[in-house]
Amino acid sequence: MELPRVLIVSPTRIGSQTATGVVMANFFRRWPTGSIGQIHSDQYSDIEHDVCQHYYYVKSHRKQKRLTRMFGESFADVLDFRWLQWTGETLKAALAWSKRFRPHVIYYRGVDKPYLYRWLPLKLAWSMDIPLVTHIMDDWPARSESTKDKGIKKHLVPALENHLQELFSASAVNLSICSRMSEAFEARYGMLFIPFHNGIDVDVWSAPRKKMGARGDRRFRMVYTGSLALDMQIFSLKDIAEVVSDLRKRDINIGLEIYGAKWWLPNYKKYFHGIDGVRYGGFVPRSEFPRLLMAADLLVLPVNFDEKSLRYVRYSLANKAPEYMASGTPVLVYGPREAATVEYAASEGWGHVVSQCSKEKLQAAILDLMSSPDKRVEMGQKARALAFSRHDAAKVRTQFRTLLTQVARGERPKA
Repeated sequence: MELPRVLIVSPTRIGSQTATGVVMANFFRRWPTGSIGQIHSDQYSDIEHDVCQHYYYVKSHRKQKRLTRMFGESFADVLDFRWLQWTGETLKAALAWSKRFRPHVIYYRGVDKPYLYRWLPLKLAWSMDIPLVTHIMDDWPARSESTKDKGIKKHLVPALENHLQELFSASAVNLSICSRMSEAFEARYGMLFIPFHNGIDVDVWSAPRKKMGARGDRRFRMVYTGSLALDMQIFSLKDIAEVVSDLRKRDINIGLEIYGAKWWLPNYKKYFHGIDGVRYGGFVPRSEFPRLLMAADLLVLPVNFDEKSLRYVRYSLANKAPEYMASGTPVLVYGPREAATVEYAASEGWGHVVSQCSKEKLQAAILDLMSSPDKRVEMGQKARALAFSRHDAAKVRTQFRTLLTQVARGERPKA
């Protein structure tokens, strides 16, 4: 099957250290690198999976800091966008570069910010008369619409709703991150959304895991990897950190290690500094990622309980979930069952779920898992088998390639 030339439009660069960068790299891995181009606004150059040769950088926030001080973040974004739109520089330059690349199809990872990425994919698709595929990974439309700012609610929210309806209607196919998001968005926007989620390369994760047995005096290692976002998981992770600290006061040898990209360090210092038994391990290269997860005694996957966070992540399936599952290390999932990730763990039994916001229940769960090595082994094996059967990246990649090829040929894929 001859693969089409794909133009990726996403502020996050494919193959970067972010979850989205990793997921896009997984989707496009083993695609001819000369057939992938990207328009992005990623200021970071830490690319681990170089699956793309052609890049066009858009500096999206030329006056952002000054505008934010004057008008607030949301209006600053709009004003910055209007300035770019009025001058026409961004569209003309991006279009000229895109025409030289000669794509057959545009893959757009839908985002709310930077604001210009709301209109740029449609403009490019219309200008070059090629199909557009839109992929939504988080419910940022609901987050944007929930603002309490009266000015934004009056002027920006209606514009966003109109834009989204236009975007989804104009797209040859719309993708979501999981089936729950597809169901919700189909009901909300009245059109089909096909779920595509992150996968794992089975050969990378098939190495035998270390045997779990009695721990003796060695520290029980709990590990978290990923972002420290205020509207996603940081407050539930802080609950876990404080429980670890409380257990250490009882002379229980336990520790929590947090690993993430360098831009999360300020949040770590603000919310976790001084909590006993917690340390920040920084960024872990993808080549070392399986070994890190397999060497842990317990992985933690937190989701915030507050309504603001739920509006954003309710229908999102954590990109790290298949990797956690594939490691064979037991997973403690702490968050509300309304969140898709928590519901998936509870319904399929691949994690030990604490779905109430309670440090007491959290502590009881951790102590139970610490004292039950056989239970941890059983949980890890079940999760691993499920990851290999349901999240095999080779299968996901084949389906993704078929879909983009069909779209490029003018065919309309079915769910």
